[in-house]
Amino acid sequence: MHRWIMAGSLLAASLTSVAEQRLVFGSGYRWTQDVTVDQVDTGIREDQSLAAAFEWPYSAVADWQLYLSQTETDVDNAARDALDIRVAQIGGVRWLESGDFRPYLGATGGVTQLSLADDTMTRASLSLFAGLNWDIASAAAIRAELRWIGTYVDSETELRCAGGRCVLTVDAGLWRQTDANLQVVFRF
Repeated sequence: MHRWIMAGSLLAASLTSVAEQRLVFGSGYRWTQDVTVDQVDTGIREDQSLAAAFEWPYSAVADWQLYLSQTETDVDNAARDALDIRVAQIGGVRWLESGDFRPYLGATGGVTQLSLADDTMTRASLSLFAGLNWDIASAAAIRAELRWIGTYVDSETELRCAGGRCVLTVDAGLWRQTDANLQVVFRF
């Protein structure tokens, strides 16, 4: 019993001693690498992306980051099939300077889930990103960020359109997306 109390006390102390955790909410625009639909090169419509992140300190110049994003877009085929892209990753942010305007670099790794009609696949993914954080108040900031997302796929990875009327194929070992967004940051 004493071990549980000691462990709980240490956990509570560590949580309260962590300074400046952040919630980040962003919206932007995502460009996606083309795919093949029924053996015809086909684009995926560029569309709005939504993102949320939770950050907590690792050191004086680096933070951990839990990153989640979603894009609901369409395949540029005759039926305009809906494609949902979800990303869940964890990694870190490296602050390059201190002050009100702080540039940063980061990397995260996790999974990307692609859903087309009733067919879904989940694959390992990674992100590399850079941005600029502007502290507008003691508890708030605005960020501009550019994020590259690479999703590992086997050659000839396939998703089926609704009713099996088409086959979407990703013909690459690394399927690429680029996300440019503006974010609002809340510190607590």
